[in-house]
Amino acid sequence: MAATDDADTYPTRLGFAFADEHVRTSSRVHGRYQALIMPPWLPMLLAALVPAAAAVRTFRRALIVRNGRCRRCGYDLRATSDRCPECGTIPAAPPAE
Repeated sequence: MAATDDADTYPTRLGFAFADEHVRTSSRVHGRYQALIMPPWLPMLLAALVPAAAAVRTFRRALIVRNGRCRRCGYDLRATSDRCPECGTIPAAPPAE
């Protein structure tokens, strides 16, 4: 089995790397530079998760209310539309059909 080169590992192929450089002038080390290198799609994906989760939650909540269920607990309110028998919530006025 051949030894794998560090430049051909799975994280490197995805765009991840770690840079560790020493800043030198003449013979003295003046500092150290370290960086985590990542592909640009990762921060975009992480930033998109919160709005996507909020959109799914809003869509599901609207679907629950539209199907005649309690907005708080999800109980079926088609038989008793004045008050939820499970949690006691008074539902909003039903949409006009």
